[in-house]
Amino acid sequence: MIVLSHKIRIKNPTVKQEQYFRQACGTSRFAYNWGLVEWKKQYEAGNKPTARTVRTAFNAIKQVDFPWVFNVRG
Repeated sequence: MIVLSHKIRIKNPTVKQEQYFRQACGTSRFAYNWGLVEWKKQYEAGNKPTARTVRTAFNAIKQVDFPWVFNVRG
């Protein structure tokens, strides 16, 4: 198996850009960790979780519980 990757470096980002990148990384990390916990909850409850069920659960609550995730657009 061959894994390809790209490294992109942004030289001298503005303060605003750097803040946005940090916020985007934090939001992504939060969503991943929330999904992992939700996956484990569903699995331990005897369900067979899928990426779709976990994503649907997050999308159902994010507007009320985590409105700050909308500060970052992907």
